[in-house]
Amino acid sequence: PVVVSASRDPEEERRTAETLISYSIDQLFIVGATDPDGVHEVCELAGLRHINIDLPGAKAHSVISDNYEGARMLTKAIIRRFGNDDPLRPDELFLFGGRNDHASRERIAAFHATKKALLGADPEDGVQSSGYSPDITLRAFEAFYQRHGKLPRALFINSSINMEGLLRFMAGRPAEMFSELVVGCYDYDPFGSFLPFPVIMVRQNVEAMITKAFELIDGPPTAPQTFLIAPELIQPRSALKGPLDTLKDIA
Repeated sequence: PVVVSASRDPEEERRTAETLISYSIDQLFIVGATDPDGVHEVCELAGLRHINIDLPGAKAHSVISDNYEGARMLTKAIIRRFGNDDPLRPDELFLFGGRNDHASRERIAAFHATKKALLGADPEDGVQSSGYSPDITLRAFEAFYQRHGKLPRALFINSSINMEGLLRFMAGRPAEMFSELVVGCYDYDPFGSFLPFPVIMVRQNVEAMITKAFELIDGPPTAPQTFLIAPELIQPRSALKGPLDTLKDIA
């Protein structure tokens, strides 16, 4: 197996696929590509079997996380974290991160719908789009802080990359600023789970996604479909087992 990053650049994605094909690879998983259909065209010309993973395309099978359901669960968990004595208001919950890709659109749609259903309102400025850059996310938090003099009581962070931007904002600022903060992050990181404030996370079921992708790529060709894999809601202070737990000590 060969793993190659194209840095979310559509032209680089196509060039990378062409280079891999020149090495006579047997199959290709297109993971998180910005333009999966463009890569599909390259693969189709070469007769190479391929599957989209994480972000869907229209011209080949796609195996992706159920981003809408995951975001619905996460938004609900953030809101429920606040008790009846001091409930969360609609203007105290914001989403930071995301851009115009399928995963972000689904998460943002679920955030809006769940917030309105549980809190009764959803102010227009509740989403602060900052792409997938930690630095741009940092600047978004700094701008918010300059406007309001504080952070929201609750945050939905679109990915662990955006979470890094939040942590950069926190660096050098007093811990008291974040003592009552509740964060939901659409990604799982065991270290983030043990931050001094509650961090609720969504872990995508990568093992199930890869298993399904192999099942499809080894099966007979059929019309393109998108297969949704349910993610898992992870409560704060959870250290779950992962792939490295299977490593053996050979000393």
